[in-house]
Parts: sequence; C-alpha cells; structure tokens
Amino acid sequence: MTVGTQAKAATATGAVAANKTKTEKLLTAIRAAGIRERDIQTQGIQLQPDYRWDREPNGQGKQTLIGYIASNSVQIKTRNIDALTSLLDALTSAGADTVYGPNFGISDPAPLRREARVRAMARGQAEAGEYARNNGYTSVRLLSVEEGVSYRGTDIIVTGSRISNASAPPPPPPPPAPERDGGIVAPGQLETGVSLNLLYRMER
Repeated sequence: MTVGTQAKAATATGAVAANKTKTEKLLTAIRAAGIRERDIQTQGIQLQPDYRWDREPNGQGKQTLIGYIASNSVQIKTRNIDALTSLLDALTSAGADTVYGPNFGISDPAPLRREARVRAMARGQAEAGEYARNNGYTSVRLLSVEEGVSYRGTDIIVTGSRISNASAPPPPPPPPAPERDGGIVAPGQLETGVSLNLLYRMER
C-alpha cells in the first residue's frame, strides 16, 4: 500500500519543513509496526503552490497565491495480512493523510508457476497424442516450447493449492475465512499461471 503526508505553509521552505516532520513521524510508526527497511520505499515528493480563488465585484475571478503544499508518499509492503487493520490505524494515528491500497500479490509465485508448467506440459502431451492417434499416427515428438504466448488456449491457472485448466468450470467457493482484526480488509484469492505454446511432430 502507499501512504502519504501533506503540509501547508506560507512559504515553500515552511511547507517542506512541516511535511518533513510529519513524514519522519510516519516512518517511525511504519518501522515500529515491524515493516522491514527493504519494504519501505519513497514513491514521490511534491511541492506545489496553494492558491485561493477570489471572485471580484465585476463577476470575474482571480487566483491569489496564499502559500505552498508539500507532500510525500511512501510505499510499504507487509506480509502480515491479519494485522492490516491495526497497521492502518497506526499509520493514520501517526499522521498519514492519504492511504492507497492495499494491493495484494503473491510473494513468491515461482513454485506455483513451476507446478503450472508441469501440468501444462502434461496436458499438451496428452492433447497432442490424442490428435496424433485420431489421424493415424502412433506418437508425437516435442519440437519446441514457448512460454508467455498461447495460441491454443492451454493456459493453466494456479489458485492457491488448486490447479485447473483455464477453460474448466470454476471451483466451488471456499468456506468463509475467519474474521481478521476488525474485518474491513478482505484479501480474497490470488491467481498466477503460465501460457505455453507447444509444437509437436506427429510420427508413425
């Protein structure tokens, strides 16, 4: 998720200084919540003028510069899903003005994708063998494998511990998850997968 601070002042220097104080307090709270240094990254620092719109008696309006707005955004990663609500409380209490997210992701998709590749290869071999037998051939030989582009609809989707064909009916919904602290964050279910383009030669 990305959290941010914002401060206004009559001068640019004052706005930057005020926002620096808020950002340092926020970073202290992030570290106190157990977020590792490698999972804390500044996403942007902004400084912009702050205008007031004044309407004049003739119906026209004009902008009047009244100060500056400084802001800072920080991206953080956490693996403790159960404590997300408490983390949000801590960050807003520490002065976070904006919160974007959370965005969920699989921390290490490699094992799931390896399993998907095995299933995809097995499915491709079985389908190629079926085509060969239906046309009077006895076997097939694999000539090439390309990953990332599929022209045959052989996408294999890995969902948690399940593996299924992309074209297969969806699995039944899982039982309700236990309520997490506060119950306002629902991580749902994430998917990862591979697409293989397999080229076989049919042999007699």
